[in-house]
Amino acid sequence: MYSIAKTAAVSGIGCRLIGVEADISNGMPVFDMIGYLGADVKEAKERVRTALKNAGYVLPPKRITVNFLPANVHKSGTTFDLAIACALMACLGHLPQHDFSEILILGELGIDGSLQPVEGVYPMLCDAKNAGFTKAMIPYDNLSEALYVKGMTLYPVKTLTDAVASFRGEGKRPVESSEYVQTMTPEECLCERTELSVEDASVENYDFAMVCGQESVKRSCEIAAAGMHNLLMVGPPGGGKSMIAGCLPSILPPLKEEEKEDLLKVYSVKGAFPKENARSVQDFLQKRPFRNPHHTITPAALVGGGLIPRPGEVSLAHGGVLFLDEMAEFKRSTLELLRQPMEEKKVLLHRGGTFYVFPASFLLVGAMNPCPCGFYPDRTRCNCSEPQIRRYRSKISGPLLDRMDLCCEVPVASFGEIVRESPAESSAQIAQRVMRAYEIQKKRYATEPYSYNGALTGEGVRKYCRQDEESKQLMEMAYERLHLSVRGYYKILRVARTIADLKESDTIQKEHVLEAIGYREMEWLTGEVA
Repeated sequence: MYSIAKTAAVSGIGCRLIGVEADISNGMPVFDMIGYLGADVKEAKERVRTALKNAGYVLPPKRITVNFLPANVHKSGTTFDLAIACALMACLGHLPQHDFSEILILGELGIDGSLQPVEGVYPMLCDAKNAGFTKAMIPYDNLSEALYVKGMTLYPVKTLTDAVASFRGEGKRPVESSEYVQTMTPEECLCERTELSVEDASVENYDFAMVCGQESVKRSCEIAAAGMHNLLMVGPPGGGKSMIAGCLPSILPPLKEEEKEDLLKVYSVKGAFPKENARSVQDFLQKRPFRNPHHTITPAALVGGGLIPRPGEVSLAHGGVLFLDEMAEFKRSTLELLRQPMEEKKVLLHRGGTFYVFPASFLLVGAMNPCPCGFYPDRTRCNCSEPQIRRYRSKISGPLLDRMDLCCEVPVASFGEIVRESPAESSAQIAQRVMRAYEIQKKRYATEPYSYNGALTGEGVRKYCRQDEESKQLMEMAYERLHLSVRGYYKILRVARTIADLKESDTIQKEHVLEAIGYREMEWLTGEVA
């Protein structure tokens, strides 16, 4: 007998729909699986055979052939196990074949017949829905992310026996993904309970009110958040660089719907999707991500890659902050990989004849010391030699430094700032100004593919960065005296546009340009070492 089931495989942050054909006929007893398969897919043969046996379904001693469509696409992963088992049981008459026409079947089988969670359920269901599927059978542990695909009828199962019961109409009722179930835990979705009892996880929240002094640095952060501009902080140890970076998410505007969808896909493919309950996913989407990788990170872990390409830290920080603490301690070759995603807002990988695209629109925040010991130019504490300092600073290449919109010094706070009794400005107060600037940009770029000044193209700068005569003359002088590149010239205008938006000014004026130029003077980083 012949049977076919539909499943899917992750490709980037999307999916490929896969057909699993099964045929059982008379002949020499053999179990063949064909269709350009990876090693992990080939191993599914023994997992499925043993899981069927332990669930009470023994394969007959006949010729068994399982084919994966399309045959020219490489298949990898463990998503296909349940679809293989269902197709075989349909061939044996244990399941009705016609039920497979409009249902997507996902899941990894344990040899005891249990269903294990798989990665990438959310993007697979999104693409399956667009392809016309209305039903999906998924592992129970993947239900919290599946609920966010609206308009799907979900069959969450824990074992192969549960899957058979669902096809026969004997299992628990299916779950309809809707706004209502998104507020419920998986148990409540299945048992029709309406009261929630979810303990909120304790999360450490940084607030700018906790930062002593550093008013100029806070101003830099406000501009960075308002226009999504990359920021580099340089200063001695103890100045508060890490804490200030941790405060940035508290003043960023909320995630847009398209950013939420991309984030859900990235975290689902990465296997980092919050799985506790549906509400934990909602909490996850309330704030922009903050990623803080260690300086020993590998290139593949930073920008993505691997034998089966998966997103890296730059994609996990999509829509949020990527913080590189001790930036000069990262390998230079690793830092250089950031140049493409910083410009194009995506990562493009090529593996096995296939292109994979991962979103990577992030706000890069770097923190570094001015020298290996951290105390230059205070020669009473710094004993670093000139070659040591130059070697340390050269870790940040000129092209990468040119992509940092804002650069600021972070001195150690004075004693008076530490003991000052008057309260510092809170994140909520700063966020109000940021939101006003964001609304101005949102309205201005309503017809553009971007929403922030930091993403302005060269054409966008010429179109939207209108200057008065004084600011034009000042920019001409700065271009000549500071030996700016074209990229550096545009960076200053983008920052000036954000400063003008914070002042609610339609045109860029001289004082806006002066402040923007101040964040581009990097003599303390690129100049002579005393």
